[in-house]
Amino acid sequence: MKKLCSIIFIAVAILFGIAGTSGAALVNGDFSAGSSSWDYTVGETTFVNGTAVLGMPGTGFTSILSQAFDPEGASAMSIAFDYQWQINAPIKEDTFSFFVEQNNTVWLLNEGSGSATFNVTQSLSFLVTVDPSSLFTVGFRLDEVNASNGTRVVIDNVSAAPVPVPAAVWLLGSGLLGLIGFRRKRNA
Repeated sequence: MKKLCSIIFIAVAILFGIAGTSGAALVNGDFSAGSSSWDYTVGETTFVNGTAVLGMPGTGFTSILSQAFDPEGASAMSIAFDYQWQINAPIKEDTFSFFVEQNNTVWLLNEGSGSATFNVTQSLSFLVTVDPSSLFTVGFRLDEVNASNGTRVVIDNVSAAPVPVPAAVWLLGSGLLGLIGFRRKRNA
């Protein structure tokens, strides 16, 4: 009986180790601390009233805002954020993009100002698989092509949450433990 309890304990520990989730460490997704933890490399990016603002009408630059973080053992994550196009649609189309990057760059949103809804907050979320052992990056990009006028995009409430293990995994694991216990009892 003692041996059976040890086997069950080890099986449960392995199951929790393989299928467990932990929290992702994206920091300052509400921009309450301004640019803290975020990289902004090119163009006009400012932080105003707890939001990140990409672009400055009339500059014609590319603005990029990103953050790399440790997924802390998660193999799938839900990434969500709010964004809003502001000012007016320019003559030439500006483009707002959202990307994730780990081993390669994946563009999940590529929206032009010609089809965008202005001055209305949009909420988006994406489910992505990640390598739990390496850094993961989320990023935003605004390409402004109008040198004399243009747009800006306001970003807020960026979050990265690990996706919980489905109940089926737990059910399968407990069923396997039951079968192991039944087999041990029958063979004893």
